[in-house]
Amino acid sequence: MRAAQVAPREPEAAPLPPSGPAPSLDAVFAGASVDPADSRAAARLAGAFSGAPGATTRTPPTPPTPTPRVNPRLPQAQESEEDVAKFRAWLDGLTGE
Repeated sequence: MRAAQVAPREPEAAPLPPSGPAPSLDAVFAGASVDPADSRAAARLAGAFSGAPGATTRTPPTPPTPTPRVNPRLPQAQESEEDVAKFRAWLDGLTGE
């Protein structure tokens, strides 16, 4: 004898939140344990995105890129008009123009 197939029930709709202010995250996550590494990472991210003036930690400026040395014994490469035209045609082919 075969068991009768039972049609799956549709999931119940989530209840609508009550009108009014939403609970704070402190209330939602009250009593939750947080890994100290996660807490430090979250604090750093929050600080990075806050853009607060006078922040105590700042990213050091990027050092200038050194100028590449040129070998004087090698002739300088210069693209011909034909090379430039071929490159532009190839680039136009990529963009579909």
